[in-house]
Amino acid sequence: MKLAKIKKLSLKTYAIALIIAFFVGLVLGGAIVYSQSSNENITIVSGSFTETASYVIFKVGDTIYAKNGTTGEIEYSGTNASYVINQAIASVHLKGGGTVFLKAGEYVIDSSIIIKEKVSLVGEMESKTGSAVTVIKRGTGFTGALLKTEVTYADSIEDNTQDIKIKNLIFNGNNEGVCLNLTNVDTCVIKECRIAYCEYAVWLGYYGDQTNDAVYPGDVRITDCRIHATKIAVYVERNLGDYFRDLKISDANYTLYIKCSKIIFVEDCSFYNFQTAAIKLEDDSNEHLESIIIQGNRFYTTHSAKYITITKVHSSTSRISINDNVFSYSALDRPDTFDLPKISYSSFRGNTGYHAMSEQSGTVTFSGTSYTFYHNLAKAPTLVLVSFNTTSYGGYTWTATDTQITITVQNSGNYKAYWYAEYNPFS
Repeated sequence: MKLAKIKKLSLKTYAIALIIAFFVGLVLGGAIVYSQSSNENITIVSGSFTETASYVIFKVGDTIYAKNGTTGEIEYSGTNASYVINQAIASVHLKGGGTVFLKAGEYVIDSSIIIKEKVSLVGEMESKTGSAVTVIKRGTGFTGALLKTEVTYADSIEDNTQDIKIKNLIFNGNNEGVCLNLTNVDTCVIKECRIAYCEYAVWLGYYGDQTNDAVYPGDVRITDCRIHATKIAVYVERNLGDYFRDLKISDANYTLYIKCSKIIFVEDCSFYNFQTAAIKLEDDSNEHLESIIIQGNRFYTTHSAKYITITKVHSSTSRISINDNVFSYSALDRPDTFDLPKISYSSFRGNTGYHAMSEQSGTVTFSGTSYTFYHNLAKAPTLVLVSFNTTSYGGYTWTATDTQITITVQNSGNYKAYWYAEYNPFS
């Protein structure tokens, strides 16, 4: 009798445990699907059915799944990563916006991911290192952009793709083409990404009315990214109000190419081993450059390249500021420094490094009527001021080359003088 009672209690306890486990599973959101390759059940996701993302995308073997972050349902799946990711993005867009989160792994695509308005595409970060561990890679034979916008001709600002975010992703271009083609994008954040092995890393182009800058896209913020490209790392055309900060860009012909744009900030970036020029600024006969601020950046190359070059044909191009940057070079090959035309309301100050000094000063002591010395400025100074320890010199004049200053006085004698020289290529 006692044994039967114990067995009955044990069965009851076991049944209660199963019921509890079932409800705990619902709470934790363990989604179970049947494995296509075996007779075993496999756990795909562990976590709450209520996710912070609208969709969570992940891989199990060669199959990619898109789980609804609210219901926990697997809504899209297949071996084609482009299809699954695009379905999730399109669904989020139709619902008014949200986040598509890609779990760690390598997603090889054979067609472009189409980013849409009010959608954030976010990858996973490794908790210990804080590095992105989600890779989007170009498949063999695919030559299009890894990620792009749907572009229509812009007659108004509403025609641009607005309010998108790309974060914590690694884009591998497989050594060709464009990684991110974000033509006609307005209000965009690209943060903590690595973009590499491509010809063009980020393309911020414009397709629309070129006579009305109120239609131009802009407010693109690219920060804390590592970029490697062979031709142009970041291309910007007819944009307004873009901001680039803490970028490390290497090995491109041009690391940053800005054309016909206004109010562009380039701050605290590092440009390495550029082959033609680190930064290229260009206008055309229809549109000018205005308010381009290049400040606090570091330039280093092993090639005979220019640090910054400007092609100016429009008379209204103005307000170019190149201040407080550090320019250096490999001992093997000195760069050809700058190609900067005269531009109104512009500044070149506080820069240091090889052929980049914008201000220099010192003292000289000499006998006779003239003295020549090296100034170490970027090029021939545009202003030289001299103060003597006496008034007997009678007056002075100065001349300068790209390397030296000559001070000449009216009266021969022994003199000590303090000098200040300034180079402003835009004056």
